Amino acid sequence: MYLFYVLNKLLTDYYHELVIIIYIFDAQSFILLNQIISDNRIQMGNCCTGGGSALEKNVQIDLGQHISEKSANSDILNKKATVIQAHCRGHIARKKVKTIQEQDKSAKKESQNDSSKPKKQNQYMNPQNKKDVLEPKEESYQNKVDSNNVHAPSEKYKKLDRMPDYLTAKTKQVLSQIEPFVYDQDKDEYKELPFLEPYELDGGSVYKGQWKNGLRHGRGTQIWQDGSIYEGYWYQNVACGKGRLIHADGDKYEGEWRNDKAHGYGKYVHMDGAQYVGYWEDDKQNGNGKEIWPDGACYEGQYKNGKKHGKGTFKWADGSIYTGDFDQNNIQGQGEYQWEDGRIYVGEWKNNKMDGKGVFTWLDGRKYEGEYKDDKKHGYGEFKWPDGRMYRGQWANGKQHGIGIYIGSSKIEKEGEWQEGKRIRWLKKGGQQTREEGN
Repeated sequence: MYLFYVLNKLLTDYYHELVIIIYIFDAQSFILLNQIISDNRIQMGNCCTGGGSALEKNVQIDLGQHISEKSANSDILNKKATVIQAHCRGHIARKKVKTIQEQDKSAKKESQNDSSKPKKQNQYMNPQNKKDVLEPKEESYQNKVDSNNVHAPSEKYKKLDRMPDYLTAKTKQVLSQIEPFVYDQDKDEYKELPFLEPYELDGGSVYKGQWKNGLRHGRGTQIWQDGSIYEGYWYQNVACGKGRLIHADGDKYEGEWRNDKAHGYGKYVHMDGAQYVGYWEDDKQNGNGKEIWPDGACYEGQYKNGKKHGKGTFKWADGSIYTGDFDQNNIQGQGEYQWEDGRIYVGEWKNNKMDGKGVFTWLDGRKYEGEYKDDKKHGYGEFKWPDGRMYRGQWANGKQHGIGIYIGSSKIEKEGEWQEGKRIRWLKKGGQQTREEGN
């Protein structure tokens, strides 16, 4: 009878082990599917800005394209083999855990006081900074092993003992001058996800942080071989949420991310001091923002697809100011430009030049109201002097040219003809020529 009991227990145990193996295989197959889908997504975005133009300050914050890690296409059969090896090791670990648990149960029966012992303090707790630390639930050793095996990445990625020292001198300099990155957008699910040791990814970059079903998910830090470093949140293998990227050359972006790209509100600081603060969309400045340059020049206004577009104000280091419309980084539309010497133009612009109808005034009282073309008076316009004199008529290339009327200090109107800024004759009414007269 006792022999029958032993045989029955062994058969039951083997049945349970078989169920565990099948369960593990299904879980690892799910990880494989996720990994195959995500292998080509291990990259960081561009963080790009637009170029300069004649009247606008050169952006100078040319983020360029950050290093993209192009994952090689791995053989599916090799992936399946590594998955099998992984869950076999997991099965062996579970057997060891089961033995330990059975021994614990026997020990607890012998000592009733063991059940009253306090639980070990969670290793993730930091009483000095609870706001910035995840507080996962206390779990058994087996649950931790299960979680690590389920969420660990594919074995194509090499596990490291520590993070390599890829950081450049400029990267280290920036890190020494700023506060530690603050994680303040934790989700409830992050409490259940494991923090794993560093893994070397395709292209040589290294990631250390949380994983979910083989994907970077939650809090994590990634460094590249060129010395760049990203700290922040991840979602299904891409930078998503709040994060900070420090480029190898010392440039820094901190703000919102989506799909490995700057997206939302963020601040980009160039190593030379130039910076942009505002909204981004797919790695491009988009929406309201402000740029500041080391020489004191600044732009504040609207952006679209990485370029100044819409309403905005540009202030140059010499004191000149433009307020008005921008189109694809150009001054275009309606706007007002004030020079440092007091001159003011209010009117239409095209390709950074006065073009169309406008009013130009000088500090000494002179005033022109009329048409412009390519930054010059062209077409019909009226020019007034501070002493009351006035010319109204045709202009070409910035000079009086054609038929016009001149009103002198005597307030008498005289019609005449001008050529390249010089009067060549007076005309009677109807266009007839008359003798020369003084002003």
